[in-house]
Amino acid sequence: MAQIGYQEIIWGDAFGFNYADIINPKDQRETFFSDASDARLPLLLFNGKSLFSSGDFSGSLQVLFSPEPRFSKTLPLDIFIGNIFPQETLSVSKEKTPKIFSKTEFGGKISGSYNGYDMSIFSFSYLDREPIYAIENLTATNIALKEEHNKLKTTGLSFTKTVFDFVLRTDLVYSQNKYINYLENFELTHFTTNSLDTVISLDSPSYNDYSAVLVLARSNLGNIKPNSFREQTEQYLIGKIAKNLGKERSLEFSYTHEFEHPGHSIQTFLNWPITNQTELKIGGEFYFGDEQSNLSKFKKINSLFFSIKNYFQL
Repeated sequence: MAQIGYQEIIWGDAFGFNYADIINPKDQRETFFSDASDARLPLLLFNGKSLFSSGDFSGSLQVLFSPEPRFSKTLPLDIFIGNIFPQETLSVSKEKTPKIFSKTEFGGKISGSYNGYDMSIFSFSYLDREPIYAIENLTATNIALKEEHNKLKTTGLSFTKTVFDFVLRTDLVYSQNKYINYLENFELTHFTTNSLDTVISLDSPSYNDYSAVLVLARSNLGNIKPNSFREQTEQYLIGKIAKNLGKERSLEFSYTHEFEHPGHSIQTFLNWPITNQTELKIGGEFYFGDEQSNLSKFKKINSLFFSIKNYFQL
């Protein structure tokens, strides 16, 4: 089986921090965990997949090739580093998508299932969806930065097992040649390191229409520089509770705790279909904590929202 065209390929299945979801770029301005599928941007791919089985063992082999790397859409940079530079204004020039076939990406995944155990091994060589930054222009009042994206190779292992109706998931994701920005003598530069990202999640069965997810996520860099744009180790705990209200209506509440510099996040929303074609959503997201925490930096996007979607049939 083979598909060619703009597609979404999902590797890994963790709520909130899906480190294995490396193929498609994302719209990171969509910060709501439950809208992760809406944030994923299609990528031009050749996607070849072959199924195989032998007795109780079954699996698949997937091969991916992209002739047109694309990059994630990021939140305004001053949310994260606005206090680092003394200039009044900060602007960023986005790197353009490379011309088709000028740069390519490739990789694959092999998956297997036996006696309730699911495991996969994957690897992908690609342009980092996340940018680093270089100074393009500098004045006393303005600093202009430009995006750069380096070649990255990511290898990982995913494991899933059902235990007494609970679903245990684990992803180990290792990336080589990861570029990280830092300041040295008030100059913006970067260093190269490797990263190991780990996520363990436990999904509960449904009980009286309630279900829950518990997620522990950890991202660690092999080395670090002073005044780096990120910490060497970042660790988070997420708890989510969902209530099925019937007739496709649902209520969700999630809390995220950041460990290194205590930070907190609360996300909640109510999904309430009005008719078969009209859907109403009401919710909010709130971030707070230590000023040095990653979650506290998101407090500028604290918000309440509502949305109405109407689906038209042709």
